[in-house]
Amino acid sequence: MFWRLTTCTIVLFLVCSCGIAIAQNGKYDLRLIQESVDCGTRKITFVAQIKASNLDSAFILGTSNLPFTVSPGTLTNPVLSSIDNYSGGRYGLLTLVAQGSVLTLNVLYNGSAPFDDTVNVTTSWSDIAHLTFDIPVGTDGCYTATWNGPGAFPSARVSQVVIEGPVATEVPAISGTLGDAAGCAFAASLPTATITGDTVVNSGQQATLKVSFDGSPPTSISVAGVVYNNLSVSPLNINVFPDQTTTYTIDSVSNACGRGTVSGSATVTIAAVPPADTIATLDVAADTVCLGSDIQVAFTTNAFFNSANAFKVQLSDANGSNFTDISSTGTATPGPLNATIPANLPGGAGYRVRVVSTGPGITGTASAPFVIADAPTATLSGNATITSGDSANLTVNFTGRGPWKIQLSDGSEFTTSVNPFTIPVFPTQTTTYSLTALEDACIEGLGSGTATVTVLPDGEPCTTLCVPVTVAIIKK
Repeated sequence: MFWRLTTCTIVLFLVCSCGIAIAQNGKYDLRLIQESVDCGTRKITFVAQIKASNLDSAFILGTSNLPFTVSPGTLTNPVLSSIDNYSGGRYGLLTLVAQGSVLTLNVLYNGSAPFDDTVNVTTSWSDIAHLTFDIPVGTDGCYTATWNGPGAFPSARVSQVVIEGPVATEVPAISGTLGDAAGCAFAASLPTATITGDTVVNSGQQATLKVSFDGSPPTSISVAGVVYNNLSVSPLNINVFPDQTTTYTIDSVSNACGRGTVSGSATVTIAAVPPADTIATLDVAADTVCLGSDIQVAFTTNAFFNSANAFKVQLSDANGSNFTDISSTGTATPGPLNATIPANLPGGAGYRVRVVSTGPGITGTASAPFVIADAPTATLSGNATITSGDSANLTVNFTGRGPWKIQLSDGSEFTTSVNPFTIPVFPTQTTTYSLTALEDACIEGLGSGTATVTVLPDGEPCTTLCVPVTVAIIKK
């Protein structure tokens, strides 16, 4: 304890009061607070503060030693960056003593008579001093700074100045709440960044993404592999030109304090391209059609047609190419249209049809190949010589599609699906036969050839073998 005597004599002190007595009930709270950090220089500043625990425990701060322990390796090179109170005037110079990881703030009370000090530890926090530390490169800056309370070594010794009349005495104050500091130096200054900008554009069209960020500038942001440096004004607008639907996120955000946190996404959707107007021509129902016949041509379409539109049917050549218009009728969608196969075409197995429109002009896809049958032919043969009353066989060979209907020159008619076809005849006189009419399942055709049946009168000797004869030669 330290005693301070006034100029009053002891006798006067005993018989009169030379000043106001201040009670000995001081109780204090201490705290350390991170006040600032400079990420560029990697320096962090704390403020040490004191206050009275309650209204009844306010006091005058006397000579005190305030030790606290910091995390080694994280907080280094401590300096008093400012001395705020309890130094100068009634106090000696406040000092900071470092012993390893233990730092001590030393307050020296130098008051002398007359003791007119006023209470300077009240219920409001009072700054004692600011302390600045270096944060070594390679560390994350996470720290602890803990007051050495009762029981620790060294422990805090806080004195209060008790003034009784002309005499001032320093007596211990009672420890209250000790507010330690713990945290990560750079956490509050690490940047955050959020990306937004969902939109729909056409392929290759520009879309703008917005990246909002905070934290101590300058800031670096990477989006889709592109790095944007030295940013200080938020938001960052980024133009992109995707050719397919793409979702963008932030790769990273950082500043001098370190790597921050990112959030959000922006999806640029490529608008669906409307399908082209099309006409799909369906296959002809029959795999073989006849010259000059009518067919139905059906189709499907996704197009919208104007009131002036006209549908047409086109027919290819026998190789499936070189389409030309053929006679057709019909305006309904999706058809079918009625079309007539020209009668003057050569037969073939590679014909196709397609539907075209005029409003709008669309050329439809082609149907599968189909057959256009040639006109049928029939060839008559069967020259023979018979005896009156006998019969002869005529033969007709057909082409085309059966069944075939023919008429002989003698007026007889036959319908058959058999090819070749045999006709028995019974002429009474020599007769030459020909085909006078022919048609198949498609169309009329042409007959050719003749067959002459020679009839011999009864009794007239044959000059040729007229009847079957079996000859056997027997050798003895």
